[in-house]
Amino acid sequence: MTDIKAREAIELWLEAGLLDPAKAGQLTAYLDAQPRSARGSGRMVKIVSVFGAVLIGLGLILFVASHWSGMGHSLRIGTLFLGYATVAIAAVAVGRRGYERVAHSLWFLATLTVGANIFLIGQIFNLSLTFWQGPFLWLLATLSMGYALSSRVHAWLAIPLALLALGWLGGGEVWFTDDQLASLFSDYGLRPLLPLLGLGLVGLALLVQRLPDWRFASGTWQIWGVLLIAVPLVLATADDDLLDLMFKMRFTTKQWAIIAACGALTGLTLWTGRFASTSNRLLAALAAVLLFGTLLLASAAPHDAAGIYPLFVILVFGLSLWLCWAGVTAARPALVNIGVGSAASVVIIQYFSWSMRLMDRSIAFILGGLVLILLSIWIEKQRRRLLARIAP
Repeated sequence: MTDIKAREAIELWLEAGLLDPAKAGQLTAYLDAQPRSARGSGRMVKIVSVFGAVLIGLGLILFVASHWSGMGHSLRIGTLFLGYATVAIAAVAVGRRGYERVAHSLWFLATLTVGANIFLIGQIFNLSLTFWQGPFLWLLATLSMGYALSSRVHAWLAIPLALLALGWLGGGEVWFTDDQLASLFSDYGLRPLLPLLGLGLVGLALLVQRLPDWRFASGTWQIWGVLLIAVPLVLATADDDLLDLMFKMRFTTKQWAIIAACGALTGLTLWTGRFASTSNRLLAALAAVLLFGTLLLASAAPHDAAGIYPLFVILVFGLSLWLCWAGVTAARPALVNIGVGSAASVVIIQYFSWSMRLMDRSIAFILGGLVLILLSIWIEKQRRRLLARIAP
């Protein structure tokens, strides 16, 4: 579990009392003095090798698919396991020769191969396309490999797999019906709960910061969580009918269980989570109040979101701006970018929403183009100013 960044190691040693602040400052200054190109070269190797691993995985799937019909069950299963063994052996061999980043990419390919094997074996035995055990087993394999390698790529992959497993649990309205998308985006699925799931994921990310062996996943899960919150909320600001649709829910047993789990996780995070500042903790609390409050109001007065729509837009815009400051406080450029993008999207959505009602469409589009150009310049200036406040 030693594959962590130098800055994370300095932070750990400071917390453990193995480094004094003066020495930690000297080490940080030395890291800052290193050429930026040298610091970024390893990341480029990792990106290219991961992309190559994905291409190889797609090629293997296409090769197996093209010969699938001519194989018997035993040959099919043997081919799948042989493919995984080949990738694993290659990863071990490359790692022993000192190419750790390439080896990690091959292990990521092995994880993708596990997922392909699970669903291809499911096809052999005629299992439904919505059997939740498939992505759940793939999720367990991904988390195990991510833990062994301290891999952020595996931490990223774990989230869509968890959403698939959770969405397909129960198969939607009927057990094991082939409603892959409906179980994710319908009113009895995960659609109205995506922001709550994002809130719970942010809480989980903050909690795992206390676990050195899982700290590698914290940043990735935090970004996933913030996106799951921001995207639905910003989309819901487009219209009061869309707000009603976004949070319309049947309140099934599974949905109640998810609400309870997210509420408990949020409460635990607000109590014991590691926040960069008190204002960030307050931001998380206000986001929780907005999300749970919107769900309660949507359930108490269905098909009548017009009353809360103006307040909802103002709160989403305010929380987006607050997220920018939270990103600066936590030294997370990604949070700044998401906050700026969310606030700008709300402004653009509201402009076109009102201008189409109050002005001629041609004038609305002309002015809209000018507004977008000026807004993009202002947004980029503010984004750079905020990012400049974060230590490199």
